[in-house]
Amino acid sequence: MSRRSAGQSEPGKLNPEGLARRRFLGRALAFGGGAAASIVGSNRAAAKSSKAAAAYQSSPKGNQRCSGCRFFNARNRTCQLVDGEISPSGWCKFYKAASSGY
Repeated sequence: MSRRSAGQSEPGKLNPEGLARRRFLGRALAFGGGAAASIVGSNRAAAKSSKAAAAYQSSPKGNQRCSGCRFFNARNRTCQLVDGEISPSGWCKFYKAASSGY
């Protein structure tokens, strides 16, 4: 028969301290995951830049124009990165050709 120190339980059984620790860790992970999802969701909503911050202009820069940018949504004339209505012939410093690898 082996000797166990105080606080140790039989193999395969949880003692009250181990159960409490598992419950605490499970709740902490659940809370942390929910908080992280909330933060990510709010950052997405706040991620758009103003037209001024993006150096947006309503005319193209050379052959670069919003209609050829990967962030432009032609259906509703919006941009994933710039706030407000966007002209298909506009341009900003976030321009990235739609066909290029992001």
